[in-house]
Amino acid sequence: MDKNFIQAQELLEDSFKLAWQVYESGFRPDFIVGVWRGGAPIGIAVQEFLDVLGVKSDHIAIRTSSYAGMDERSKTVQVYGLNYVIKKLESEDSLLIVDDVYDTGLSINQVVNDLKKACKKNTRLFFIESMGNPKLDVLDIEKISNESKKNDIPLMVDNTVATPALLNPIKHGANIVIYSLTKYINGNGTALGGAIIDGGNFDWSSGKFPEFTNPSPGYHGLILHDDLGTAAFIAS
Repeated sequence: MDKNFIQAQELLEDSFKLAWQVYESGFRPDFIVGVWRGGAPIGIAVQEFLDVLGVKSDHIAIRTSSYAGMDERSKTVQVYGLNYVIKKLESEDSLLIVDDVYDTGLSINQVVNDLKKACKKNTRLFFIESMGNPKLDVLDIEKISNESKKNDIPLMVDNTVATPALLNPIKHGANIVIYSLTKYINGNGTALGGAIIDGGNFDWSSGKFPEFTNPSPGYHGLILHDDLGTAAFIAS
């Protein structure tokens, strides 16, 4: 196959033509992903062109690799740099993936598959340690709590290391606190024990927890949230 070399100006003009085709199609991307290296400058040009037309979007460059050796290509493609997109992408967002050359299509397919696996809207719990074990990292509980509230997800905090004597996570936005009683609270190591404290400050009726909003066969059809309210979790 003969190679066709083009100048930078031609690449820019072709990128603008692509952006115009996207705009005319009615598609409005929230994120533009440029596949490094060739797709990154094209993605930037497309984003800037659409921005002039009033279409606001975020741009991120990612990298794919299928290199296996000299003149050899692996059957699988590795994708690097999707973390930012995964953290930001919502189910209602639109995504435009830009590459410079369509070869086998494996790179684009792998990017799409990786996003499908990672961007799931079924997260039902944020779980953190108030003080990490063993490095004693201290997390910003209030900041994480704010994110959990935005997503209608409860925040559970393992407060074993800090103990209730030093920290009350519920005052900082936690919904559920757990402890291993065999460490600092008890300390003898001769028996196993744990504790769960429900702050009673989470609304379980968001729709993400059908076990609390649907009739429970184990409780003769009792709807835990309707009858117990915020105590539905701890009572079950």
